[in-house]
Amino acid sequence: IGLPDRIVYIACAIFAVAGTLAAFRIMFWWLFVPLLAIVLVFTWRFVPQSVGTSIRHFRGSIVAVLLAIVWFAVQIPLASQYLVPIRDPGIYAVVGAGIAHTGGSPIDISQAFHLAKTVAGLNANLGPFGSYGTDSIRLQGSNGVPAVLAIGFWLGGVQGEILIPLLIGAVGLLALYGLSRRFMGPYWSLLPSMLIGLAMPYLYFSRTTYTEMMALVLLVASAGWIVSAFNTKRVSDFVIAGALAGA
Repeated sequence: IGLPDRIVYIACAIFAVAGTLAAFRIMFWWLFVPLLAIVLVFTWRFVPQSVGTSIRHFRGSIVAVLLAIVWFAVQIPLASQYLVPIRDPGIYAVVGAGIAHTGGSPIDISQAFHLAKTVAGLNANLGPFGSYGTDSIRLQGSNGVPAVLAIGFWLGGVQGEILIPLLIGAVGLLALYGLSRRFMGPYWSLLPSMLIGLAMPYLYFSRTTYTEMMALVLLVASAGWIVSAFNTKRVSDFVIAGALAGA
């Protein structure tokens, strides 16, 4: 019955663990996997309050998960390979690949700078993604989403990386369902998820490596924990809601 909330919780945990490791430049699979497992084991009970145990809630949860899976499968052929580091999705994808190889960011490209100097007329300009006097690609914002993209790169190279935003988009549908059913019941709450899943902006941002989809998941998950917090009066729910909202 709580499967949508559990899936959203796992996604938030992956984001938190990956982003933290990348910040310390130690985002390696042999460290990420066991640390994620430890976090999940010790925090598994901190999911939002269950909304009910009836057969209606069970069926609604199963339908929501199936719809998210179908939505993801339909979008796979439409995933965008935006890998040119001149706009947000391109730099996030490049940094994600860099984190997969180096464990963190910024990306040291000093060798490329030296090579560029040997070619007449070639200019190595990082634009807004570099600082004067440095030979590194510096990301705007945090490493959270690129660190999650790095997981896709581990699993399937560039193709695996560009599918991560679609997975996050599918989780976003479940997050919205989990929040909506606290107000609308297990069946009517499927409607908001279906509508946003068909919306052009949602489809556009899910098909490439923007950060907006992860931001949506965190924000909607935070709202779900807030509702749970006021119902249960658990301090942990308020803490998690605040942490997700500020992430």
